[in-house]
Amino acid sequence: MTTKPIQFSSTLFSIALLILMIVHSGSIIAKTSTPTPKEFPAVRVNGTDEVSFNTAARLETKKPTVVIYFSPICGACDEQIRSITSTMEQMEDVEFLLVTSYEPEEIKLFLEAHQIADFENIRVGYDANLNLRSHYSITAIPSFFLYSAEGELTQEWIGITSTEELTAALTGKHYEN
Repeated sequence: MTTKPIQFSSTLFSIALLILMIVHSGSIIAKTSTPTPKEFPAVRVNGTDEVSFNTAARLETKKPTVVIYFSPICGACDEQIRSITSTMEQMEDVEFLLVTSYEPEEIKLFLEAHQIADFENIRVGYDANLNLRSHYSITAIPSFFLYSAEGELTQEWIGITSTEELTAALTGKHYEN
């Protein structure tokens, strides 16, 4: 019995080469991605009252701080903020800084819908110059950045994050879903 060598068609070879290139380029991207800076960002953003403030002012409270980069027209962001505000009694000792690059009119509608004014530990900023977006290299929203009371980045999440996981990180407990 004679065996014939396996022959690849040029189309099959092209597909295999393309897959190899995609896999290889993905590993290059992963190796060269920029890590989130560990220090708390000290940049000026506009508040919803149109008065600018320095984001580092949140650290003056000496409490853990969660920075959430969001969009007021994002369904996942809407769900996330609703979840956080409904369990705020568990996070009263945490400062929140919600930041977006959307226009103030859109931000105000979102804040009213979630009654954000009822929460003293939530500050909202309009990132008009995209300083925070650049600082964090935002690629998806919502994005979360948890800082210790000393201002050190301890954890970050991209996408919807359960309040159980967030609370566990704030209390130093291990979370398993």
